[in-house]
Amino acid sequence: MKIKNNVIYTAIVLSTLSGHSFAQVENKPGLTASLEANLAYDDNIFRVVDELAESDSFIRAIPEVNFVTALGKHRVILGYQGDYAKFSDVDSADYDDHILNAQIQFDHSLRFSTLVGATYQDLHIDPGSLDRIELGVTEYDQFNRTKFEIGGSYGSAGSIGRLIGLYEYSDTNYTNNNLDFLDNEASQLSLQFFLKIAPSTSVYLSTSFQDSDYNALDGFTEIDNTYIRYVSGISWSISNLIDLDLSIGYQERDYDNETFLDIDGLAYSGEVSWQLTEHTVIEASALREAQDSTTADVGGFLRTEFTTYINHELSSLVTLKAGLLFGQDDVFFANTDGAIREDDRLAYELAVDYKLRNNLTVGAGYTHQERTSDVSIAEFDDNLIELTVKYDFEY
Repeated sequence: MKIKNNVIYTAIVLSTLSGHSFAQVENKPGLTASLEANLAYDDNIFRVVDELAESDSFIRAIPEVNFVTALGKHRVILGYQGDYAKFSDVDSADYDDHILNAQIQFDHSLRFSTLVGATYQDLHIDPGSLDRIELGVTEYDQFNRTKFEIGGSYGSAGSIGRLIGLYEYSDTNYTNNNLDFLDNEASQLSLQFFLKIAPSTSVYLSTSFQDSDYNALDGFTEIDNTYIRYVSGISWSISNLIDLDLSIGYQERDYDNETFLDIDGLAYSGEVSWQLTEHTVIEASALREAQDSTTADVGGFLRTEFTTYINHELSSLVTLKAGLLFGQDDVFFANTDGAIREDDRLAYELAVDYKLRNNLTVGAGYTHQERTSDVSIAEFDDNLIELTVKYDFEY
């Protein structure tokens, strides 16, 4: 679904770190590949105010390849995701995105496992997905990022207790639109402890510490900062019908430069999947997290977001989909006692998929996005219509 994919995509852009989990040990050895092609029309390709909006049609190709192989008890995971877009009239909006990742998971014993991994990303930023306002933009902001990770887990998924630790390092470089001031290096250490209190229920404590070091440029105020997050949560499967993961706690983003307002307070996240009927699944998610701003001389912003998705199998061949997103961004500028800009975000989607074969699906969808703000130049309204063909290769 478009909205769900955009939420995941935005999380990739916002987070300098990967957030891999040891759940990946469930991947089965083998090769999987797919290719999706889209024909789309967008009436505001740069997500700007109505007076400056440009419309265009474009085609996209989205390949994905994943390979998992077993080396004794250990696993090697390789993956590639691409996204290539060609616009009919506005050639400067063309982009080609790439994500390459590799990970080795070592199974040392029944209770102890480790992993090492690396990821390379070369991506554009979907306008309007962050707090940045760019009225005169002629091409999408682009960056590349290299990430490395090393982690360990004591205890298995079936253990009463399990401890997971993960260290991640990233190096991010922006490549156009004079965004060098956003170049940064970041390190993060995360610890999680899970306690199984019932066969299908676990509670957990999680903490993470991140240190971000931004590029020092004349004329720009550095936004070097540290971020700490403490949460407790529950993971619960109810009668094989409802799966939920909810966490709540405290967060603090502390900026080295005292002209920027630190952001602290409540933090939460949650995901729920409900098998309402044999043919209908409802998913919902929530998030409250402090993020670094992508606007010059702005410290950070607090993002609150709620999403809902519905998949309904009308028949064995036809699936109806709907999605809804509500969000709010509070943007904190320097030398203020609070947010000086409040953005409200709304998006909804309707789509239908038709399965021509087990591995060939065609679809059509409509997505609406809008941002309203107490700063008028931050507002936009966008409508997207897509026709889609997806082919899953069989091996």
